[in-house]
Amino acid sequence: MILRQLSFIVLFLTTLSLQAQTQQGYVKTLGRPNQKGVALNGVSIRIRGGHNAVLSDDKGFFSMMMVGKKEGDAYALQQVQKQGYQLNDENMIGRRYAISSKVPLAIVMVSTKQLQADKQRIENNAYKTAEKNYQTQKALLEKRQQANQITIEIYRQEIQQLQNSFEKYQSLIDGLAEHYAHTDYDELEAKEREINLCIENGDLDKAEQLLQALDIEKRLAEIEQRIKAGQQLKEEALEDQRKIQKQQEKDAEYLYQLYTIALGRFDNKKARYYIETRAALDSTNVRWQIDAGEFLFEYLNLFDQAKSYFLNAESHADKESLEMAECWNDIGTVNLVRGKIQEAYIFFQKSLSLRERLVDKDSKEMAIAFNSLGVYMDLKNNYDASISYHTKSLMIRRHIYGDISKEVALSYFNISAVYAKMNNNDKAKQCLESALSISDTLKSYFPVSLLAQIYGLLGLIEIGESSMRYLHKALELNQRIYGDKNIRTAESYLLLGTHYINSISCDFRDFSLNKDTLSVSDWGKLKEGLAFELKSLEIYKLLLPEGHEFILSTKEMIHNVALVYFIHGKQCFNKNCLSEMVLFYIKSMELLLELDFKNDYSLIITISSELSKYFLTQKKYDISISFSEVALKYQLLTKKYQDAIESIYDIYLLYHDYILSQPNNKEIKEKYNHFKKEYEKYVK
Repeated sequence: MILRQLSFIVLFLTTLSLQAQTQQGYVKTLGRPNQKGVALNGVSIRIRGGHNAVLSDDKGFFSMMMVGKKEGDAYALQQVQKQGYQLNDENMIGRRYAISSKVPLAIVMVSTKQLQADKQRIENNAYKTAEKNYQTQKALLEKRQQANQITIEIYRQEIQQLQNSFEKYQSLIDGLAEHYAHTDYDELEAKEREINLCIENGDLDKAEQLLQALDIEKRLAEIEQRIKAGQQLKEEALEDQRKIQKQQEKDAEYLYQLYTIALGRFDNKKARYYIETRAALDSTNVRWQIDAGEFLFEYLNLFDQAKSYFLNAESHADKESLEMAECWNDIGTVNLVRGKIQEAYIFFQKSLSLRERLVDKDSKEMAIAFNSLGVYMDLKNNYDASISYHTKSLMIRRHIYGDISKEVALSYFNISAVYAKMNNNDKAKQCLESALSISDTLKSYFPVSLLAQIYGLLGLIEIGESSMRYLHKALELNQRIYGDKNIRTAESYLLLGTHYINSISCDFRDFSLNKDTLSVSDWGKLKEGLAFELKSLEIYKLLLPEGHEFILSTKEMIHNVALVYFIHGKQCFNKNCLSEMVLFYIKSMELLLELDFKNDYSLIITISSELSKYFLTQKKYDISISFSEVALKYQLLTKKYQDAIESIYDIYLLYHDYILSQPNNKEIKEKYNHFKKEYEKYVK
């Protein structure tokens, strides 16, 4: 019996040894511009489903035994760890690899301290170059203007163009610093290395010239061909798969360079093409999908397309990873903007719970989670909870980044926005002043998009000329960054319109027939405000579902203007200024019909009935009838059947008089008979 058991064990072990496969690999540090990567020992590597980890030796080599696997089978990494280091490509965790006895698995790690130092160096170099170029060109322009070589108008235009060029760095450098700090210079071709170094040093113009020299169109065509080829060759030999993967990573690097430059030049159309082409290289690459989705969400407000990228990233992300938490947070944010508040909350909570399991309570990931929940509570009008979450986020960010950082400024802005909703303008202004103080300290390092939001909120709570200045500056910045079809631009239009309308010398809640008519100045403000509100509504209706909070708040302001037009028309009637009455009544009704405010159908009925009576006195029967039919339509919608019967009778009488003026018009006779029958039917 023992021999049989022993034979079984030997047979079992033999079977295991026959089924086991060894995967070789090596770990090295990230290659930098002036230093090649070196072998890294003591790195712990564990595969998914494996119980034991292996360590890299002094030459960076390691071997992993794959029990029950054979050549070409898939495996995935679960953990790669070494104190003071992190994976240069975090997407390696969970990515599927094929076992190969010929091709070793290459792992690149980067020192955390080096990463931070490189990012800071890249930012400093870029801004120094930008500042130097700006001051040099500005001085040259001033010299030419003083020498009367250019007019003052041309000087101002050139200064503005120079300022615009300088501000592009503010939206570009953050992304570049993170991206190029992770660039492995051991793997770059000579020309691409030169391009990266130019961008690292802030010389974007030279970088763009070098990219053009590489023949962009040819490269992009090659990339698209390789995407198609890659999909076909994935089922072929392992060595070919490795080559394709390596080429994809190079193509992705190149596309990201083009994307960041296009973004810095506010060319969102090209930026979209580059970032989506990069995502198409590998639809299983979680980072590439998230980047594409976040661009479409932030810059183009293409919420459905953005969500599809986030959902695809979610389907490929490791269930217990920060990338999964990021996917859930992004999906929640899309739901929030689309008005699906409760669905957003579910995803925010899932993201928070996962982050709590994976990271320290004082990490930047927790700050992001608290920030999202703060926004959710704000929309639920739970202001105390919102401020609590945003304050938690602020404390964490101050702990990580110090008091002077764009992250801390963002938290101050979020808190101020909640206080503004609570009508606590003093506290809101204190927080905004803290954010502006950080902006003044960081200067060109401060994000332009956040500055636009700060200006917008300051314009809302300030009064007088300073309010107008802030609001126009916010609109100018948002148009430059996002264009004219973006929620943030729409918000700027809304705030400007609200400012103009609220600045007129009347209270909409107490504006009645007993009040004097508006001044010429007030009419100008009302007209200007209405134009901004209508522009805002146009953008919101293009991007958001009907019934969204942003659409309703804009409609409310436009409704106030319609009410003023109606009351002024009534005042004109009392003064027997009938032609002016008609003008203001029609303006009011046009706005009410555009808004489709169901709670104000009675006002539409009133206006259309009075206009019908007026045009009857002018014997303009066709116009009188058209307004009576409008009144009838809304009487039926509001189930005011007795009023509707009276309108039908009035229309019947109008057609009777109309026939007398045009006895040979068959169409009028037919309509007369129709309304006569309708009236008789309702009377019965």
